[in-house]
Amino acid sequence: MHPAHQAYRTLGLDARTASLDDVKAAYRTALLHNHPDRNVGDERAAARTRELIEARIEALPGDRRLLRYGRMLGGLAQQAV
Repeated sequence: MHPAHQAYRTLGLDARTASLDDVKAAYRTALLHNHPDRNVGDERAAARTRELIEARIEALPGDRRLLRYGRMLGGLAQQAV
């Protein structure tokens, strides 16, 4: 499966029909639910948060802020800026 399609699946979206707003809304909702600050000590939530960030970077490759943030989190999205 293409990484972008996997990213949409991680966000719970269909890559063929999801709009930019759909991606952003799904990301925000999932991130709020899984954020480590809301789930202190839960390693699964921390791993899921990293997964969501990587998925959003893949789904929205033009967002340079996210690319820099992903790199700060340990090398996510090693794409050139």
